[in-house]
Amino acid sequence: MIDVPLSKIDLATIDALISNGVTESQTLDFKADLSLTTPDDKKEFLKDVSAFANAAGGDLVLGVTQDKATGAANGRPGIAIPKFDSWMQTLENLLHSSIDPRLPAVAFHPIPLGGDLFVVVLRIRQSWYGPHRVELGRSKFYGRHSAGVFEMNVTQLRNAFTLSDTLTKRVQDFRDERLARIVSNAGAIGLKEGAKLVVHACPIASFAGQIQLSQSTLQSDGALMTPLGSSGTNFSNVLEGFMTYSGREDDPTSRAYTLSLRNGVVEFVTTFTPTQTEKGTIQRYLWLGDVEAGMISAFDKFMKYYKFVGITPPLYAFVSIVDALGYDVRRDSYGRPQPLRRHDLMLPEVEVTDESFDCYRELKPTCDILWNAFGYSGSPNFRSGAWRRPT
Repeated sequence: MIDVPLSKIDLATIDALISNGVTESQTLDFKADLSLTTPDDKKEFLKDVSAFANAAGGDLVLGVTQDKATGAANGRPGIAIPKFDSWMQTLENLLHSSIDPRLPAVAFHPIPLGGDLFVVVLRIRQSWYGPHRVELGRSKFYGRHSAGVFEMNVTQLRNAFTLSDTLTKRVQDFRDERLARIVSNAGAIGLKEGAKLVVHACPIASFAGQIQLSQSTLQSDGALMTPLGSSGTNFSNVLEGFMTYSGREDDPTSRAYTLSLRNGVVEFVTTFTPTQTEKGTIQRYLWLGDVEAGMISAFDKFMKYYKFVGITPPLYAFVSIVDALGYDVRRDSYGRPQPLRRHDLMLPEVEVTDESFDCYRELKPTCDILWNAFGYSGSPNFRSGAWRRPT
């Protein structure tokens, strides 16, 4: 793979590959041209892309020639593409219709050479949803090593399927273990009494041992995430990584914290503390508008954080409300409130497959389920398809 962010790859980058005699590898492939005229042409393209996804990911560079003996890049004649958007759409449609399960987004980056000529870099991420098979003609699975593309054998397929299932279970087990710590108040900091909104962001690569962030990265300005619903923030290095939290430094308990773990996982916790009326009555309310705002804020924060530290999807995000038995929706004009008759509420996981995830739109199903748990038909706060803070 070219060690440059995809959007930063330019003609100078390509020329450097050629002048340095960079050779093909497990994560880099050069193609002088791309034809989709025949079924065999299409299958060759699908093989190349799916093999990257089933292996370590990589860059497929179109319009660059190579030395047949050494595999080193030696020229950039480019490929003729009169209408780039139409050409890209054709390739995306072919990928969607002929590879199963569907690949995470494949990124296209054109580098103009003049006229209709381009060098095009396709960046294919390692997929955690595979293995993926090519379904054009006889279905086959392909992998990739330093010598190129190969058809996967039974043992390799068994290992790939096992890895995919194992990673998913690791993510779920990790989330359960973290929730148990929070409920028992044995987390990174003591928490105040009350129902708690918990959001976990779990990149799949974190559970394949591929992410280890340094303490200096976790502490850098661009990585800092304030606690949900908190204006004041304190900071602390902790066993798991780095934490921001609300409250005074001399207070052993906090209302909210955000924990950035070294393996890339992020944990948000905020507490809805009971209130006492003038008559001494204890009220336990959850205003679901506040819960939604916390959820969406957490998603917005961790998507920006991952972009800063260079962690890419896929990832799973989990939204939970714990210690909530007896809490009621704060009374308003929207329907009749009902108490939550369980200690904990675990909403379905949210799958984020690429950086284009729009939390203000794509969290509607999750928010609807949240309101369902309190007796409502759905969230009233999505207007014109997007979430709007209730007034």
